[in-house]
Amino acid sequence: MDDDLKLIVEGVERLLGLTRRLSHENSALRDRLAQVQARCDEAQTRVIEAQVRAEEAQALANETQSHIDRLKRRSAEARARVEAALERLPSLSELAVSPEFDEAIQNAGPHEAGPPTELHSVTSSDFTNSPL
Repeated sequence: MDDDLKLIVEGVERLLGLTRRLSHENSALRDRLAQVQARCDEAQTRVIEAQVRAEEAQALANETQSHIDRLKRRSAEARARVEAALERLPSLSELAVSPEFDEAIQNAGPHEAGPPTELHSVTSSDFTNSPL
């Protein structure tokens, strides 16, 4: 009976050692799982942030394209207005033969006929207040 009892004690000790080892492995695996889950959560957060930045960039690109389209349209409109205004102007050959032109040239004083003597500085308000 002593031998049986020793065998039972040894078996219990082996089972106890195996249980402790499995418990430590289980604990280590739980720790690793928690770390992996935390990294996964961080990665998911970065993905969401990247998606938000991508959506913001797309919205900015759309807005920029809208501005470009508007500027192209305004430029075409301005070009059309300038071309229309130029078409309404008499040609130089028409002016050269007109008596009004000859009279205007003869009556022009030195200031009117010469180059401008004053400089005019251009500011941003000159452009922001323009009808274009």
